[in-house]
Amino acid sequence: MARDDETDHDRGNADRQAGPVHDRFFKRLMGESESLRAFLTEHLPEPVAGLLMPETARLVPGSFVDPTLSEHQSDLIYSVRLLSGENAFIYILIDHKSAPDPAAPLQLARYMTQLWDRVSRERKTGSLPHIVPLIVYHGVAPWTAPQYFGAMFRDQPEALASYVPDFAYELVDLGRIPDASLSANPRLRAFLTVLKHIQRPDFLDHARTILSSVGFLEAEDIVTILTYVMVRWRNHLDAKTIEGYVASMETGQKDAIMGDLIDTWVQKGIEEGIQKGIQKGIEKGIEKGIAEGRSDSLRRLLTRRFGPLPKAVEARIASADARRLEAWFDRAIDAPSLEAVFDDASTGD
Repeated sequence: MARDDETDHDRGNADRQAGPVHDRFFKRLMGESESLRAFLTEHLPEPVAGLLMPETARLVPGSFVDPTLSEHQSDLIYSVRLLSGENAFIYILIDHKSAPDPAAPLQLARYMTQLWDRVSRERKTGSLPHIVPLIVYHGVAPWTAPQYFGAMFRDQPEALASYVPDFAYELVDLGRIPDASLSANPRLRAFLTVLKHIQRPDFLDHARTILSSVGFLEAEDIVTILTYVMVRWRNHLDAKTIEGYVASMETGQKDAIMGDLIDTWVQKGIEEGIQKGIQKGIEKGIEKGIAEGRSDSLRRLLTRRFGPLPKAVEARIASADARRLEAWFDRAIDAPSLEAVFDDASTGD
């Protein structure tokens, strides 16, 4: 049964809350070399893919997202060698969208300009590399943004045409691709299938079938996928449902997966916090309730990963607001150390 009770406002809030986890999901997908190689080979136009040595693709460090325009850093840029020469490179810019974005060509232009500026300053050769921009779209509504940058200039006098920059970008619209054709690579196909369906109102009707097919993946991949599902659909899932998803998977890692999910932290932490706030009946109570639920979840996660918590850490958690607790929790999922979780200076919090 489709979630007809989820309003546009609810979906917007869910998307914003899922943003950091969504970005982590996408970056983990593209961070595995075989999956990246398959993606470039299968989803770039054949004439472009035929120029590349996909096994040489390397992630360019850093993000080109303008922090004043985006809440999340979702762009990935790869340098790839060309078959034509040892020192010939092309850059592949991959961004992902969950809703049509009329400003997408302008955003891509900004990324490209920043990359060209960086390359120009580093190499000082006077020449610029080619960049192939690509958007992976997994929204429900049809993609309506123009696919040429020049199309953003309306009612253009012919005399000004030569002054207008232009470029095209590739669009991988997952909704228009049958599930079985998303990729020949099993891991890539599993991730893209979840990404394709997760925004659809009827996702929960098919979630068990979709998720039961990912049991062959590594435990960390499965946890990444389930965490994304739990955060995106946090208002409609409970512990029993999540346990059912894991039980349906053909994997010998079920105990490890459930352990890493911290006994379904969304249900026991976030939802319990919301319920405490509702019982108090006022906005301040709701915020406090959410914070209490999130602090309990954070303590369980940190204790599981790093052992008993120092008193100073307990004090920081007790005094933090809900927003900061959520940021620390997202960071704690894959932070290399307890100190890294609370290193707010590195993230600008």
